[in-house]
Amino acid sequence: MGVPVGVNDFLLELDGPDVRPASVDSAKLLGFASAYLDLLVRMAGDEEAPISFHGLNIIDKCVAIQVVPDDIDYARVLAGASAPYLSGDRAPRGLGANVARVQESLRAFPKDFKAKVIVGPWVQDLFIPETKPTSDLPTAVETMRANIQRVGGADPRVRFKGLLDRYPFSIDISHAEAIALAPYLYKDVEIVVRVTRTVDGRVSFCELEGFEPISDQDSGAAWRAWFKPHAKYWDDVKDISEALGRRDQS
Repeated sequence: MGVPVGVNDFLLELDGPDVRPASVDSAKLLGFASAYLDLLVRMAGDEEAPISFHGLNIIDKCVAIQVVPDDIDYARVLAGASAPYLSGDRAPRGLGANVARVQESLRAFPKDFKAKVIVGPWVQDLFIPETKPTSDLPTAVETMRANIQRVGGADPRVRFKGLLDRYPFSIDISHAEAIALAPYLYKDVEIVVRVTRTVDGRVSFCELEGFEPISDQDSGAAWRAWFKPHAKYWDDVKDISEALGRRDQS
């Protein structure tokens, strides 16, 4: 039986035969919660958008741990993005140990126990590779315009913000790719990526297959083509990049 939740609640729920606060293995439950929250914190840190969780409340009717994130919407996004990693999809570089820790904490429970994360009305079942459903998230090759927000590091990664994506996403790359991308930091490029998205459209996993720089002239033409079907006003604007405030200030 599920637990009643409010719109700002963040719960980690465990359900199964005779599962209740008085009977659940405390160490296993707390180990699962600790591992899961550490994973979300690490994911947020890798995106340079930290998140933290506070407080602790144990809820009856099956059993659930309730905590308070400092950004409930961002916590839901992170929870949704982490689910495919737990079920066996390839995780970004650096997250492997955190993912494995959550998987092992879930394996510690009997096989007929079910875990889920609940954020307000949003619910995500948590599967490990041996329990995930047969239907997988689709992978597709996409071409998109994106801004390079960060590139480099000892284990090179690039962070893009897609023109139509609400949230940025990071990709593991080679040193050669990092060198090639570095001159275009904070600029828009055209990228070809093999991408897996969550059900709400967030990038879950991504591989870079190629990119092309965009000149100032190309950028203005692209923005004009984008807005033309939607607003005749933009036909009279000669420099759309400047009108949108996208041009670098010198």
